[in-house]
Amino acid sequence: MSVGKVIEHVSELHDWLAPLKRIGPTFFSDVATITELVTQIRQHSDDVADMPKGLVTALRVLRHITVAPPTSDIGSQS
Repeated sequence: MSVGKVIEHVSELHDWLAPLKRIGPTFFSDVATITELVTQIRQHSDDVADMPKGLVTALRVLRHITVAPPTSDIGSQS
């Protein structure tokens, strides 16, 4: 892979990870994390047609820390 291609990929990755840089290491334990993610989502709300990568990441993280995973009873007998 050429250096130019690597730089292109790193630049794109930077866009995807930008929301994580803003919320810092208190990722799962701080209410301010949720507030920051909601703020980022609101900032991008007018850009939905363009779907900024940072918006997608912020939404995924917010979902991960606020929505309980589904439970599965498949295979268990009552």
